[in-house]
Amino acid sequence: MGRKKRPAEQRSHSAAARRRKKNERKYAFTCCVVLLLLLSVGAALSLTVFFPIETISVSGSTRYAEGDLMEASGLKTGDNILCFRASAAGDRLVERFPYIERARVTRVFPDTVSIQVTESEVNTAIETDGGYLLLSGRGRILEGPNPYPPDGCPRIIGFQLSGTPAPGSYLPKTEQERFDLLREIEAGLRENGLSSISVIDLRDLIEMRLLYDGRLAIKLGSRIDLPYKLRAAAEVIRLSVDSKTVGTLDVSVRPTMRLREINLYAADVWPFPESMRGDYERTIPKIRPMIPKPPEASSSAPAESLPPASPQQPETELPDDEAETPGGEAGEASSSEAPEEAPQEEEEETSDDGELPPLTVIEA
Repeated sequence: MGRKKRPAEQRSHSAAARRRKKNERKYAFTCCVVLLLLLSVGAALSLTVFFPIETISVSGSTRYAEGDLMEASGLKTGDNILCFRASAAGDRLVERFPYIERARVTRVFPDTVSIQVTESEVNTAIETDGGYLLLSGRGRILEGPNPYPPDGCPRIIGFQLSGTPAPGSYLPKTEQERFDLLREIEAGLRENGLSSISVIDLRDLIEMRLLYDGRLAIKLGSRIDLPYKLRAAAEVIRLSVDSKTVGTLDVSVRPTMRLREINLYAADVWPFPESMRGDYERTIPKIRPMIPKPPEASSSAPAESLPPASPQQPETELPDDEAETPGGEAGEASSSEAPEEAPQEEEEETSDDGELPPLTVIEA
């Protein structure tokens, strides 16, 4: 009899074991469901009740009111600190306000949002038909058109824009090459300490020109050897240009450098835009009036080719040069004592560099 009951007992034990495993699975499943419910409730509470924004702080230099920045970011107190995208909030600020270069939005738990603003600087004022557009270093239009450029900001002529772009937009791709060239010129000017450039003429990228201090036209030519040309121009201005020099400086062909005192408004010197002519015509005569040369004197002959000690040389002097300018200044184009010695003195001073050629001085 015992042998017949043993299989039945085994079957009952295995059925009980299956029931226990089934109950354990149900219990584990119930625990998982309860845990998920608790996590869902906790997440819902954290997104609705917990971590509300109590403080929104704005830092950095900006011309805009904090309230306007908060409103444009889409953030407000009482919102949950986890319910927004920080990058999207910063992008909205940059898009809305032209003078904001970057806006970084960060969470400071448990209840603070920080907005750090970096403002754009005005680097350039380009001339258009309607006025001057102010640009950042990245080519973004900050404001305009304005009737005049800001003080200390050079006028940029040569950009060709269709219509008037809105503030906050960027220059069109068709002008990107010209803008890149402008940034290269501006970097070279800063590197060589040429801070008194009042006009950058980019109408013809093969015949680029600068206007130094409203009285010295610098001919750069093309983009070739541009860093060298800017360094050469800075060296000539440092050594050979005084506070009354009015004329041209040609550094367009390496290694030639030619300084010439002449009326800037002659058509073959620089075809000034009509919008600028009046400003400079009021400025130049106050610096040094130009005296026309006698008919027999040549206006284009180099100083080296003129006959030495000619009795007509003093007639080409400009008034008050000897009294107001030190007599030994190197390379002065209007020197009355010995016009042929100026190139020699300049050659001695610039030859120390080993790279810059001697200056060729051409009389007015």
